Amino acid sequence: SSSSSSSMGGLASGSIVRSRVEGGVSGATGNSAAGGPGDPGGSGIGSSLGSVFETSGGSSTAEQSADEAAVLVSFEDFAPQVFAELRSVFGIATVEYLLSLGPERVLTGLLFGRLLCYEQIANSGRSGSIFFRSPDGRYFLKTLPTEEDELLRAVLPSYRLHVVRWPASLLTRFCGLHRLTLSCSSSPQRDVLFVVMENMFHSRLPIHEQYDLKGSTVGRHVAVHKQTGTVAGKDLDFHHRVRIGADRRARLLEQIERDCKWMEAHNICDYSLLLGIHFVDRGEIPLSVVQAESSLDIDISDWTRRGIRSLAEDGHSPGNQVYFMGIIDNLTEYNFKKKSEHHFKSLFHDSSQISAIPPTPYRIRFLKYVASIMD
Repeated sequence: SSSSSSSMGGLASGSIVRSRVEGGVSGATGNSAAGGPGDPGGSGIGSSLGSVFETSGGSSTAEQSADEAAVLVSFEDFAPQVFAELRSVFGIATVEYLLSLGPERVLTGLLFGRLLCYEQIANSGRSGSIFFRSPDGRYFLKTLPTEEDELLRAVLPSYRLHVVRWPASLLTRFCGLHRLTLSCSSSPQRDVLFVVMENMFHSRLPIHEQYDLKGSTVGRHVAVHKQTGTVAGKDLDFHHRVRIGADRRARLLEQIERDCKWMEAHNICDYSLLLGIHFVDRGEIPLSVVQAESSLDIDISDWTRRGIRSLAEDGHSPGNQVYFMGIIDNLTEYNFKKKSEHHFKSLFHDSSQISAIPPTPYRIRFLKYVASIMD
């Protein structure tokens, strides 16, 4: 790993921290794109830590307390070479990535407990993670618990190979893994680990309904009044047919099976198909925009960039729906905690219908369910 540090005449306000952290992110991302010092071997794999950028408050001034001057902000960029390659596979330019994230906003906000221009969209009770959406809506930032961080770094080499080989993979698109640390002499060290993911619903077409689908039935219901374009329904709430035609259905299920087998090989379970639906007949969006933002092509690589236009009942004409989908929650390992959950819930429910089951039966059930909702 490499480090860069600088000292200014003071840290009188968050703007100084923002400028230093922005420099760290820009430097780390730039180094990764150019094969910089974050990874001497060039692959980014083998060392979890890519680059470290630090800034300190320096000496105090009349307008600044000694505690403020003693603040040290550290930014760590994990496996920068790997994530640079992944972003390239995903069609994300480094400059666009930095502009979308606005690093001076997100990083300072994470450290100081606020995300300025960022919108908090969810707080996961299951993992304790907090989700934020970038100002332009293209990315999600998720704070990671320790077990998910460890799993992501463990599977990262294999994940990279999988998405490079299968660019149309529906797995979550991980774009960066970072840690921020704020050290101050007067308070405990604050440490935030977060992953950046591409938003699969990022489109000019509004999502009218969305569903989190696992193929299980126990606890898989959300009250109707809570279901919106931003709150997902679950399996028992889903009453649509995903009409995409036989050819596209076959290609899509083939890719989903590849993705599921990859997760099974890494002992991953409890993932979901996140499905967003835009209804064309609501008339909010000009037809020209609908056509630009959706695809009738049988080439599934196009579906990761645009929505999938449904087919009408005749099997040829464009239908009334545009689908956006991907496989989410890819960082849940079938460990002791999940095994305990499985055994406990099996005392009260059909063990085949609870969410937490071993990876192999999970894959089989998931694929069977997904195939059953597609025409």
